[in-house]
Amino acid sequence: FAVKEIKRYYIQVADNRDDLKTRERETGPYRYLKDQVKKIVVLNQPLRECLDKDGNTIIGATDFLLKFLKDSDIWTILHNQICLYRKKLSIKM
Repeated sequence: FAVKEIKRYYIQVADNRDDLKTRERETGPYRYLKDQVKKIVVLNQPLRECLDKDGNTIIGATDFLLKFLKDSDIWTILHNQICLYRKKLSIKM
């Protein structure tokens, strides 16, 4: 779940969606969310933004970074992820 200013997003990151099992794993949980929050699947593939049959936004990683994140946002996200990782490993900063 991500919040940017007043907008909210559910964001799932996947390597690919080539087979049915992978698609179900990556977007299946979205079907249970009955709210108006934008649902995004970011793929590690060059892919222009499109919608799948369930209305989820599918987008390549590069286009996602260019469209949804600013440089300062990227550093904030990376910093937060590093802090969580260190906390998980019980390493103090």
